[in-house]
Amino acid sequence: MYGVRSFIKDFKNVFYAIKKDKEEYLKKDPSIEFKWQLNFHAGFLSLKLYRWSHLFYKHNLKFIAFFIHFISRTLFSVDINPAAKIEPGVVIDHGIGTVIGSTVTIGSGTLIYHGV
Repeated sequence: MYGVRSFIKDFKNVFYAIKKDKEEYLKKDPSIEFKWQLNFHAGFLSLKLYRWSHLFYKHNLKFIAFFIHFISRTLFSVDINPAAKIEPGVVIDHGIGTVIGSTVTIGSGTLIYHGV
């Protein structure tokens, strides 16, 4: 079981992971000309929501984790299970239709295309 200190550390790491994801998007996705465009990118937004749902899942707050997962899946049609392990610095390009299951581990620097 995780404690409060661990939750706070992981909470801070979510911001680090989102920052690394943003940097990779700007490097690897030629359609992103300006940083503000990430606010409308389904792959990036679903990855952000995954980061939060994974935090809650990891700390056994599974109802919150799966509620965030449901919102992400409904809004962006990208299904990333909160139990999946995705390192910082991942790009999901054309995310609609992408499914990432609970047993998946994805390393930093990975570029994922639609329909995976």
